[in-house]
Amino acid sequence: GMQTGTFTDAQRYQFEAPGHPGLSVAFNQWGCNTVTGGFTINELRFDNTALLGFSATFEQHCDGYLPALRGTLRYERVPAPDITVATAGTTLQSGATVNFEPAFLGGWSSRVIRIESTGNVDLTGLEVTKDPAGAADDFRITLSAPLPGTLARGQYASFIVYFYPSAFGQREVTLRIASSDPDE
Repeated sequence: GMQTGTFTDAQRYQFEAPGHPGLSVAFNQWGCNTVTGGFTINELRFDNTALLGFSATFEQHCDGYLPALRGTLRYERVPAPDITVATAGTTLQSGATVNFEPAFLGGWSSRVIRIESTGNVDLTGLEVTKDPAGAADDFRITLSAPLPGTLARGQYASFIVYFYPSAFGQREVTLRIASSDPDE
């Protein structure tokens, strides 16, 4: 695996001889047939699932010509919350339609909705509401416990939506799940 340190006697990546580090800086489909040089990986940070930060400097000689190409590469993962909403093992995209089992007048059907924090920072501002339009009174949101104000990465919370039809025919409601996820 990758590690910090200085790596000399580099050769063209994917064609390097055993014991030599690989290096290949290319641009706009232009590259080198023969590469020599070296690089230093100054910083390399991971969490359990992803690269968080990277910093390296390099010097590459292309096909034996001078001057060398020198540069610095930096990467910093931008912290971002992300929400995943699912029911019955199916991930729901924003605007998704969820069908309930048919229910007779006086009966009911339900769906468990799971909210999970899947970003690289905590998910905050959770609130579940229903749009008052349509058959909103036929749908009830039941929480076994209040939604937490914050879901840490990898944590989840669930709630149940019950459908109690008050009339025959198709009934609809729009549920809104607010959170700190900037793109949902």
